[in-house]
Amino acid sequence: MPVRGGQPLDGNIQASTWNKVESFFDGEGTSYKGVDALPLDSRCSVLNIKNSSGVNLLRGQILSWSSVVYNHSYDSTEYWRRPTLQGKLPAFPQDAEKIAVLQEPIKNGEIGLAAVGGITPAVVDIKKVGDAYAYLGDSANNLISSTSGDAKILQAEGGLGPQFCLVSLGTSQHFWQVSVIGGGSAALLGMSGEPTGIFVTVLDPLAMFTDLKSGSRAFVKQVGSEFYYIQAPCITGV
Repeated sequence: MPVRGGQPLDGNIQASTWNKVESFFDGEGTSYKGVDALPLDSRCSVLNIKNSSGVNLLRGQILSWSSVVYNHSYDSTEYWRRPTLQGKLPAFPQDAEKIAVLQEPIKNGEIGLAAVGGITPAVVDIKKVGDAYAYLGDSANNLISSTSGDAKILQAEGGLGPQFCLVSLGTSQHFWQVSVIGGGSAALLGMSGEPTGIFVTVLDPLAMFTDLKSGSRAFVKQVGSEFYYIQAPCITGV
C-alpha cells in the first residue's frame, strides 16, 4: 500500500521510490498488454522527419525524403543524437522505397515522428478489395493499394477508398505489368493489369524486347527507381 513521507521503511528506501514501484506492479496486473502497449521501436523503425511538403499532414499519411536536416559535417552532435530526415512530397518512381508514415500530425515546417520500416498503421487508398500491396503514389499524401508495391497490406478496414490499414514497410513485391507506349516509355500496371496512372521508362539493356509494339503488354521488374523488361508474349511472324 502507498506510504507517506517520513513513514519508516525497511532498509534505505524513500517513500516516493516505494510508491512508484508499487504503482508499477499494480498496473502490471490490470493494464492491457495488446498492440497499444507495444513501444514504437518494437514494431517499426522511427525517425524524426521535417514536413517540408507545403501542407499540414495527419497521422498515418506519408512523406518521402530528400536528405537529412543536419548532416554530419554541419552538426555531428544532432546527426548522432537526433537524426532528422528532410521530408517532401513523394515522387514515383524515384522515391518508391522512401516511405515515411507519420506517427503523429505534423504541420508544414515542423518536425515529428515517422516510421520508415517495420509494421505500422497507415492511410491506404484501397483501389480493389483484396489488394495485397501498396505503393507510394506521385505527389500523394497516402499509400495506394495494388498487386505490387513497397508495403505489404496486413489488414484493411474493408471497402474502397482511403482507410487505415496495417502495413509492413519494406516487405515488397517489385514485379509489375506495363503497356508499351514506345521509345522506352510505358504505362505502369499492377500485376493483374490494373492501371496506376503512372508512366515510366523501361530499360532493355540486352535489346531483347525491341520488337514490342505500342499497346503490347509485358512484365517488368522494379530495381530501386528503375524498371527492366523481363518477359513478354512471343511475337509471331519474326
